[in-house]
Amino acid sequence: MQANSASRLAQARSLLRRVLRTIGTGEVAPDLAAVRGRAKITLALAQFESGRRDEAFALLDGAEQEASGPGSATVRTLAAIQRSGLHARLGEWDAALAVMIMIRDAAAAVGPRAAAVVALNAGLARQLLGDVAGSAAELARAERIASAAGIDDIAAAATHNLGRLEFVRGDLSRSLDLMTRARDMSDTLPRAQVDLDRARVLIEAGLLDDAVPLLAESEAVARSDHLVHYVGEITLERARLALVLGDHRAALDLARTAARSFARHREPAWQTQAKLLGLRAELALGRGSAAAVRRAVDLADGPAAASGVRAAAQLLAAEALADAGEVEESARRLAGVPSVARLAFPDRLHRYLVAVTVAAARGDRPAVRRQLRKAVATLAAEQGRYSGLDSRTAVALHGRRLIEIDLDHAVGPSAVFDACERWRGVSYRLPRVNPIDDPMINRLLVELRQARLELRDGGPEPPILARIARLEAAVRSRDWEISGVAGRGDDHRAVARPIRFAEARSALSRRRAGMISLFVYRGVLKSVTLSAAGGRVRELGGAADAAEHARRIAADVVALSRAVARLRPIIARSLARSMAALGHLLAPALPDTERVIILPTRVLASLPWRMLPQLAGRPVTVAPSATFWCRGLDAVPAAGRAMAAVAGPGLARAQEEAEAVARRWPAATTLSGAAATGANLAAALRDAAIVHVAAHGFHHDQSPLFSFVQLADGPVFAHDLQRCGVGAGHVVLSACEAGRARVRPGEESLGLTSALLACGVRSVVAAAAPVRDDLAARLMSEYHGLLSAGIDAAEALERSSRGDPDSRLFCNYGSDWAPAQSTAVAEA
Repeated sequence: MQANSASRLAQARSLLRRVLRTIGTGEVAPDLAAVRGRAKITLALAQFESGRRDEAFALLDGAEQEASGPGSATVRTLAAIQRSGLHARLGEWDAALAVMIMIRDAAAAVGPRAAAVVALNAGLARQLLGDVAGSAAELARAERIASAAGIDDIAAAATHNLGRLEFVRGDLSRSLDLMTRARDMSDTLPRAQVDLDRARVLIEAGLLDDAVPLLAESEAVARSDHLVHYVGEITLERARLALVLGDHRAALDLARTAARSFARHREPAWQTQAKLLGLRAELALGRGSAAAVRRAVDLADGPAAASGVRAAAQLLAAEALADAGEVEESARRLAGVPSVARLAFPDRLHRYLVAVTVAAARGDRPAVRRQLRKAVATLAAEQGRYSGLDSRTAVALHGRRLIEIDLDHAVGPSAVFDACERWRGVSYRLPRVNPIDDPMINRLLVELRQARLELRDGGPEPPILARIARLEAAVRSRDWEISGVAGRGDDHRAVARPIRFAEARSALSRRRAGMISLFVYRGVLKSVTLSAAGGRVRELGGAADAAEHARRIAADVVALSRAVARLRPIIARSLARSMAALGHLLAPALPDTERVIILPTRVLASLPWRMLPQLAGRPVTVAPSATFWCRGLDAVPAAGRAMAAVAGPGLARAQEEAEAVARRWPAATTLSGAAATGANLAAALRDAAIVHVAAHGFHHDQSPLFSFVQLADGPVFAHDLQRCGVGAGHVVLSACEAGRARVRPGEESLGLTSALLACGVRSVVAAAAPVRDDLAARLMSEYHGLLSAGIDAAEALERSSRGDPDSRLFCNYGSDWAPAQSTAVAEA
């Protein structure tokens, strides 16, 4: 039984067959007959998991038929429990639930384990039948019975399934928290199931990079233990992941593989889910043939009608019908789908997508705009449920299809700009990030800092790097678990209205600026350019080509910083060629104005924008959205607040730079040596108007919130910055790579600079690549001199950069910022 519970099927079969051989097949004493019956019942599960479905049910039949004399009632009850569980695994949830309701009293008479298992299986069946309240009650009952009797494996299974229930409800943080608790309660939970369920939650949360290894680990375990059902489920989840990533061909192939597996092992309910996902991929590939539409309708009205995927199947059928021109039938079917409030989050967005398609087909443009506004509000509300930047930015990927639909119906510069801005940088329109102060995360970050210090001081790399990877994974996992803030009131749902085209033009006119909003539409890089003179839309070229330019530039700037003297001219020429090629691509769209605001897209992330030849001599600001830039202009800097300069260790001229910068301000504090700690930086970010950090920096592209600046007591991570309660209006990160970011599929960025902007900083100056110490020291002294004279950040940076091309690695991010008048007093 223990081997079975841990999915060690070969070991379980060996032990159980030994029991059966020892007892034999003839007449035996009643107590041995009961043991033989229980062995067959347990063996049935092992055979079922291995794909031997007929043999499994035959073993249960044999156990029931042989049950007579003392203990026979127990054997029959246990056989019924096992049978109902196997029906549930096959997706025959109605049949499974009926059996469990019938044997509830008999199970209680057998003992607490049997009673807990019945409640557990009933809870799972109700969950998959869509009875959320009934499932919660059954699972809570199972957990109570098991915990009271000290049956840890069943208590853990009940807690894990309560986590699955929270996933159905849409509370993904709570779901992960319960699954982690279950894993800590008992080590008997099937590893393949635990990893698979966590991967499901992460995919829906948009944390795709973290779901991939979990699926791989789950599949390795399932194949090793010959768990054919789990292999099918994992294949189906890989198809879902491919669909989310936009790889529709791979999604279709994987869904068909899963459907064949479920058909081969006679699991019709799971086969229905695989067919549904395959149809979604097929329609996304543009194969909306009459046959595909009919299959979608037949699936919704047939196998899916009484299953837990009924709403999703109806939505897909409605979408297929609308695309095929059967608009009224689509509308009729859509009306039968539950209201948005009763749907899972991705299904809510899908409902809006279908509603937009129907409204567009009817020519009802007000309804199209109304549904799109509701959709983006729903996305923003979902993002606002999370207190952490990692979770908040990840969710945005679910809006990608709606962005394309929005752009499908946008005609002219004004409409295209408004469509892009609706969805761009939604995280920055929410209240500032304010994560929970969690003791576990604090402890893990202390350990992570220590590991980074050991690595810096020359400790053995392989074990330290392995420890760092484990600690980062633990921090991220805990951050997701506590990030959800659902149920804490509605303040987290407040979202700023996106700026409109006319408002943006007015703000640009006041600043004598132009703006280029870049976006990818169906594989093509496009732009909207706007200024006081008007607006225009341009098609610039293939998104893949633009991404290749960005890749080469990123490689060149890093190589240039590390190259020996004799190689620097060669790399510099390569960088110049790459920047010229990108400039040629973008030139038709760049505004001809005194200053330029750039709204980048994912394929052009982390570029040294000020190195574009076409931008030479012009102040440049790179903003997460037009809304963020415009709101920053309207904010009034706090007067009379201090400036703080921090000098990190190991940087030859850091203290010289910090002291030179501090002298430019009338009330400044310099933190260097032992005083340059993470706690003092946090205090400066809370209390000062301007913070300057001269330190070593590191951008962590795989996990951007672990990007850091190195201080006296170790690294300060982006994770730490979002926990500071930032009050500073302007921050300068004179640190290598601090301006780099990783942009997620939903056009939301992560990194040191992004974390500060999300926490309320209006403007950050940082470099996209390593910069020489002597250059940084000279540049920053001049920069702060101009800034303290009242010149805004973008213009001050442009003026102080003249004469050294490498200084153009620095850029102003966020909004145009200038100090309050009483703070802007330069050194005499």
